[in-house]
Amino acid sequence: MVHYILVLTLAAAVSARTASTNQNSVDEGRSADDTVLGDLKIAYETYRDCSGSDIASCLKLKLAKALNRISKSDEVTLLGGVTITKDKNAVEKMDEEAIPRNLDESSLDNLILDKIAGFLQTHTVQVIDSETLTNTFITKV
Repeated sequence: MVHYILVLTLAAAVSARTASTNQNSVDEGRSADDTVLGDLKIAYETYRDCSGSDIASCLKLKLAKALNRISKSDEVTLLGGVTITKDKNAVEKMDEEAIPRNLDESSLDNLILDKIAGFLQTHTVQVIDSETLTNTFITKV
């Protein structure tokens, strides 16, 4: 069970770190932290932060915080051709207060499920197949 939480936490943390929050921004070059090495750094920092305490609770708390960041993002790119985009017409809950550190396991589980449900209600998944992506690229060139 802890392995699943660790993988989900790391995926959410990496997605939250790379999520775009401004649609009108100009893309800049990738820094060293936007590579696999940067992702490994995040994974190591997460492990280091949680290794001295109850690892399951720590990872769940980090997952809840990462889900908070992701839910505020306009767009999250998961893989080539797979993007999660915030619905413009979606009604969001008001910003919640900071997540308390002393929640019990059951409360953390409920909080995470609520955050996932809220995210899925305000975002849509867009999948572009490789053929469409290739045709779009060729048309633009």
